[in-house]
Amino acid sequence: MQPQEYIQLSNRNRFEDGKIIELIDRIRNDGDAKLADIIQEDKQLIERLRQHEDIHHTVEQNIFEGVKDRDPVLLEGGVYYGQMKGVVRDGYGLLYCLDELNNSELFEGKWELGVPVRVKHSYIVNNEWCKGVGKVDSSYLFNGIAKWYCENGEQFLGYWEKGQKNGYGEYKYRFGGKHQGYWLIDEKHGLGKCTYRDGTYEFGEYKENEKYGEHKCFRNDGRIFALRNYKEEMMDDSHLDS
Repeated sequence: MQPQEYIQLSNRNRFEDGKIIELIDRIRNDGDAKLADIIQEDKQLIERLRQHEDIHHTVEQNIFEGVKDRDPVLLEGGVYYGQMKGVVRDGYGLLYCLDELNNSELFEGKWELGVPVRVKHSYIVNNEWCKGVGKVDSSYLFNGIAKWYCENGEQFLGYWEKGQKNGYGEYKYRFGGKHQGYWLIDEKHGLGKCTYRDGTYEFGEYKENEKYGEHKCFRNDGRIFALRNYKEEMMDDSHLDS
């Protein structure tokens, strides 16, 4: 039996440039010119797709049925262009659809027996792109370790559950500074360290996205300069280090 690299693939096993152009045109016609431009400017896209071509998968375009039991935002119908095994999505491909708010959603990645496994998710918010990379569940929501990042510089790397930050992670803010700590249902919850743009930082507990209890404040050289008690809504500067 010949190694796969020496077996001639038929057209039904190959990705086509023309289908990518059709997808870009569809996205543009749906009113999302910025997402269409991002795909068009991605010169490595067709090569990434072709790296996955093999004799065991056909490459087809078919209708995406949407996800109706998805929280918080439903996915409406769309189109899938990628590898298939029989009648199910299996292998590498692209999926484009609109959500219930009429926003464009693009997923690039791997499917196994009809279920998405790991994807790159791209979408536009306030005319700025946002992207996420990681494992997803059957509803196309991040589940496990994933990275989310935006054109404005904000990003989060950490644990997700059902598309929400859940567990330990690091959030970097657009104007500098970052938060390292624990999250629950998309809110800071548990121990966390908040580092400010000037290098000073604060360590303590958070509850439902708010600072709670005693926090220690440090200079950027690691020396403590204050204790703040947020539970009692007062500040104790008796430990100021001059």
